[in-house]
Amino acid sequence: MKGTRRLDNPETTRDIKHDSGNFIERAKQIYLDKRAEGLKRHKAIQATADKLNCGYMRIYNWQVRFQWE
Repeated sequence: MKGTRRLDNPETTRDIKHDSGNFIERAKQIYLDKRAEGLKRHKAIQATADKLNCGYMRIYNWQVRFQWE
């Protein structure tokens, strides 16, 4: 099944960073820039999501998963 994640076999899990091109890296840079400007975490995530035209929860999950702070 395409797109499924089998945690018992790590070779079959998707590499999100690789599959997304540089989208996650751009999101990380925008997020860190917003944090450097003094925005709180919630506002920085929202500003990043607005700038990239994607969902808040996607950016939030990436921020948690990849430990941007």
